[in-house]
Amino acid sequence: MKKLAFQNDQLIQLEEVSKIISLNGYQFDMYDDFWVLNRESKIRIGSALSKYEPSLAEEIRAGLVYFAENKSPGYVSYLCETLIKYTKVTGVCNF
Repeated sequence: MKKLAFQNDQLIQLEEVSKIISLNGYQFDMYDDFWVLNRESKIRIGSALSKYEPSLAEEIRAGLVYFAENKSPGYVSYLCETLIKYTKVTGVCNF
């Protein structure tokens, strides 16, 4: 994700930000293969995204970051398991 700011009345990109805080207050790096969103969850993001094309995987990752920040870890885990099952069942790596 990109950190943005206004400078001289223009929106500019300052730096790439990859540290995120989960709904339960746990910090994780959005580019790690595993996300720890609370003391009981370790979510396999790398496994969920490994079969998808890189550009699509980044779009999905951004969506999962939103859910990690705003929804329960169980919900994010369910979404990742669904992504894994989708590629196994359909054999398709895009939507």
